[in-house]
Amino acid sequence: MIKVLVAVDSDLASSIALRYGCQLANLMEVELQTIHVKEPGLEGPATGAGWARRTWEKELLQKGKDEIAQLLKAESSFCPVLSKPLIVIGDREEEILHELQRGAYDLFVEGIPSVSSSSKLYQKIHSSLYQHMGCPFILVKNLLPLQKVLLLLSDEADPRHLISTFLRIFRGAKIGVDLLSYKFQQTGLSFSPGEEEKDRRIKDAGRLLASEGWTSDQSRVAQGPPAGLAEHLQEYGLVLAAIDRSFSKKSQLLALLDYISSPVLVCW
Repeated sequence: MIKVLVAVDSDLASSIALRYGCQLANLMEVELQTIHVKEPGLEGPATGAGWARRTWEKELLQKGKDEIAQLLKAESSFCPVLSKPLIVIGDREEEILHELQRGAYDLFVEGIPSVSSSSKLYQKIHSSLYQHMGCPFILVKNLLPLQKVLLLLSDEADPRHLISTFLRIFRGAKIGVDLLSYKFQQTGLSFSPGEEEKDRRIKDAGRLLASEGWTSDQSRVAQGPPAGLAEHLQEYGLVLAAIDRSFSKKSQLLALLDYISSPVLVCW
């Protein structure tokens, strides 16, 4: 059983994230929990105890429940495994991190608008929420059929951790898997067969997959700029990549993930 926490608000991105979580539930046994954090901002009484504050908190919680109830009702026909949402008051990042730790979740899912530059993606993944997150996370930009996944191998992080993450989460799932060893170059774009004897990353990934009974449908080595390569990766329902927590804004792997329109799973 994979425990998945999905952050939701009353918006389109949350609807897309929920439906994507339901696709995961169709592939394997998943416990899907939603969480909505109502940030108090400047409204309400001053911090402290008393009847006025308790009443205000109850009203704020009810407002959060009302906002999310309609979203969950609309998605319930697509996702019968949805459980009662968690509605909490507080700082969004702190409350989500607390729930991830309390519930020992295996995966976090969040819907995000398509971003226009890698600097924005950098800021999001570099936030306190993601930097302190112990589990892998999926950022869902678009709702795509989850039939084939791509394991993106690069020299920016150890691919062995990526493979072990994939094997743990998708154990028993019936899904196609491709391997892509990515090497950045500023101009031009080329693909070549990912022959194990010629590419160490493909060799290591193939060996680890085989140890658990998996074989890749296609293995390739790609060289080129991130934007050009991303155009050739639109068939995948999920792209998985490992990133070091100390990644920089100049990370070519981060730039590639930004250009990819598919949902992306990131592990540290």
